[in-house]
Amino acid sequence: MLGLALALVLSLVCAAVPYVAVERAWRWRWREIAAGRIAVDGVAGPYRGSGDVPRFRERAPKSVRLAAFAALWCGQLFAPVACAGAAALVIGGLGLVTIPMLVAYAKLYRAGLTLLHRDPRLAYFRARNAADWSLAVHGPLLVTAILLALTSGQPVWLLLVGVTLVTIPGALLLRRVTHAWEDALFEASAHPTIAPDSSML
Repeated sequence: MLGLALALVLSLVCAAVPYVAVERAWRWRWREIAAGRIAVDGVAGPYRGSGDVPRFRERAPKSVRLAAFAALWCGQLFAPVACAGAAALVIGGLGLVTIPMLVAYAKLYRAGLTLLHRDPRLAYFRARNAADWSLAVHGPLLVTAILLALTSGQPVWLLLVGVTLVTIPGALLLRRVTHAWEDALFEASAHPTIAPDSSML
C-alpha cells in the first residue's frame, strides 16, 4: 500500500514539472483572449456614454489548466505501459494489446501540452482526438478488466480497473473543455511561432 502511495505521489510530481514549466512559458498566448470589458471613464455626459476597453485573461482558465494537467498525468502512463507491453511480448505476443493504450496516452500527453500552448485550431483538434481515442480504448478496457477481476481474482486486473477509472474522467473533462472554450482555441495568435520564454521548453 505504501508503494502504491509513493507511486501516486511520484506520478503527480512528474506531471506537475512539465505542467508548471509549459503553463508559465506559454501563458502569454492565453493573454490574447478577451475576458469581457472594463470601464475607463465612469462619468457619462449628456451626449456620450462612459468608455470601456476589452479586458484580457491573465492565464488559461481553471478548467483548461485542470484538463491539461489531467491529460499530462494520464499521458505519462505511456512509460510503464510500454515497459509492461515489452515484457509481455515474450508471452505469445500479448504485449501487442497495449498498442492502442500507448497511442491513447501519447495523444493525451501531447493534447495537454497543446492546450497550454493554445495553438490555434491545433489545440482543439488534438484535444478532441485524444479524448475520443482514449474513450474508445478505455471504455471496452474497463468492462474487460472488471470481468477479468471478478473471474480470475488477480490483483493486476484491479490495477487496470483503477487506471481506466482515472483515464476516462480525464478524457471526458478534455471533451467538455474543448467544447466550452472552442472559440478561444480557434482564436488566432498575434505571434503564432514566437514564445518569449521558449528557452524553458
